[in-house]
Formats: sequence, structure tokens, C-alpha cells
Amino acid sequence: LDKIKPEVEIQANDILQIEVKTIDPLAAIPFNRSLNGMSTGGGGGNQTDLLQLQGYIVNEKGDIQLPFAGKVNLLGLDLESAEDRVRSVLLSFLKNPYVSVRILNYKFTVQGEVNNPGTLTTTDPNLTLLQAIGLAGDLTINGQRHDVMIVRTIGNERIVKRIDLTKTDWM
Repeated sequence: LDKIKPEVEIQANDILQIEVKTIDPLAAIPFNRSLNGMSTGGGGGNQTDLLQLQGYIVNEKGDIQLPFAGKVNLLGLDLESAEDRVRSVLLSFLKNPYVSVRILNYKFTVQGEVNNPGTLTTTDPNLTLLQAIGLAGDLTINGQRHDVMIVRTIGNERIVKRIDLTKTDWM
């Protein structure tokens, strides 16, 4: 399971960081969202709120709204294809733009005997099993460390694997 590196596909409700660069840096400014020099208000915000300020939210139809360019559909595209699509749209506004697309909100769910079960969000596309358990507050004293089940969906296929955390062969 660890050797399988699924191709990441953009989905509805993803938050995308789109970085645009060009020969004239001022021309790319409207397309780049960032917290640099911006005040986010007086505290109380959570990580998702901050990510939304610096990213483009993919709507239910798979569209993002680029300034001046309008809607661009990225649903189901891998990151490289999304970069190509955004670049082709920006060619009407910029000369030879460089475009980088990154997903800011990877989601995973941890259930069972952990201290904080539920669906969590991370910015790390390479989250490990131990990191996921740690983010869920670690296993409780009753957690079955010798029988941890991992479920991963790749494409339309669901893959299930059981891991014994008391041994090192799974690492």
C-alpha cells in the first residue's frame, strides 16, 4: 500500500494555491492570493479560514474563479493538467506565464480508539500513518495496536490493509 502513489485529482471543495509568475511580476499580482501584507482580522480564525484567504476554492461544479479570466474548470484533473489549463487561460492576459498548482487541504478520517476521531485536514500530501494517528490525538489505552486497518480509495477501487503497529515490518 505504501508503494502505491495515487495520482491526486482535484475535487469539489479543494482549496488550491495557484502561483503565477511572469517576466513582469506586476502583471501576475491579480492572480496570486497570499497573506503577505494582509491582515486576517482579530484572531479566532482557524486553519481552513486562513487557507481560503490564500487559495482558490473549487466549487461543486469543479470551477475556480480567476480574476479577469472568469471560471476555469479543474474537476478531476491532476495537478500538472490543472497547471496547463490555468496557463492556457492566462495566455490571454500574460506573456509566457509560469503556473504552479498545489492542493492546500488534504482530508483524511481516523475512526476508532483514538482520542479525537473524525475527519481532519492537512496541507501535507505525504502524510504518514503515524502522523495521521498523532493528529487524531494518538491511540487510547484500549486501541488495538496489533490490528490497525487502513482504507484507501484509488480511482474507483477501495484497498484495505491491516497493520500491526507493534512490529517494524510495516514501516
